[in-house]
Amino acid sequence: MLNRGSYGIEYDDGSRDTAFQRYWWVGFAIPVLGLLFFSMRGCTNPSIPSEEDPVEARRFDAPDEKTMPKRMSIWTHFVNNVFKKENTDTNITSATSAIPPKGPPAKQIAPQVRELLDKVNVAEQGNNLLEARQYLLRLLRMDEANELRPFIERKLGAVHVLLYLTNRPAPGKTIHTLAACEKIGKIASLYGCPLEYLLYINAIQKPEALQIGKKLMVLQNPTFELLISKRDSTAVLLFNHGFFKRYTLLLNEGTPPPKGSYRVRSRGRRTVGADEKWTGVADDKPRYERDICWVTLGMEEKTMPGGITLQGTRNAQTKQAANVRFQNTDIEELYLLLPSNTSVIITD
Repeated sequence: MLNRGSYGIEYDDGSRDTAFQRYWWVGFAIPVLGLLFFSMRGCTNPSIPSEEDPVEARRFDAPDEKTMPKRMSIWTHFVNNVFKKENTDTNITSATSAIPPKGPPAKQIAPQVRELLDKVNVAEQGNNLLEARQYLLRLLRMDEANELRPFIERKLGAVHVLLYLTNRPAPGKTIHTLAACEKIGKIASLYGCPLEYLLYINAIQKPEALQIGKKLMVLQNPTFELLISKRDSTAVLLFNHGFFKRYTLLLNEGTPPPKGSYRVRSRGRRTVGADEKWTGVADDKPRYERDICWVTLGMEEKTMPGGITLQGTRNAQTKQAANVRFQNTDIEELYLLLPSNTSVIITD
């Protein structure tokens, strides 16, 4: 090809290119490679929050299973968010149903059981223990709540301790007004409740200083029964023929007591002195702040030689006796609650 140049006519064979002509493909390749990279890499699909389980999460504190977030391609993400105008609920349902379940499905709680458990929680938050007790007793009688029975018993036992070992009003308790020349021991005998219980829940330090007209909270002719199972290492306390609380035993300590039907014959309590050697079960309180309590049993009308003792700690008075060991706090409750002649049944 002939061209007129600065130096006359020249021949141009097209060998001289511009930079754009040489490297135009680089500018085209960069965005293409970027699109391929992001489409292969994918994007993160935000995890879908599950509906809060008011029973299992709040009451049982079940740990949440950690799963990796599902990833989708950029193309799928683009189509879902731009072209599909489905509602949020439909998308959530389809996304969760696409994930195969891991392991066996969680046990379902019957709707009526869940409803009562929610009512128990609301009543406890409002400090309405009488209402919470009513719902828990209903749950104990429901066949649908059998799998939750250990949990229900623990909750009900804790509620009973707050109701009956304080001066709160509760079924089976009544108010007595102190009359002239009336002794505290006479009041305890009148209502058939332990004197120690009467002094404890009314916070009486000096019985002789009580004034006429004083209002006293008492248990009105209570009927207690203690059922001890050596096989299960538990003891169930019944109050007025209904469940009160389940206790855990320490039967591996001391001599296993023989099975049979017994009666409460006596109760004892003494404070551990600062100079005494501590031989009891370790617990959450220092030994100088812990009293030793025990309940002695007898079979039929006779007290057995050496005695069978319900106790929380070892001491000189019960060291050689056949015994049933409780936690210290538990035996203190039984010491206050069990009147004389209370039935105690020990089974293998």
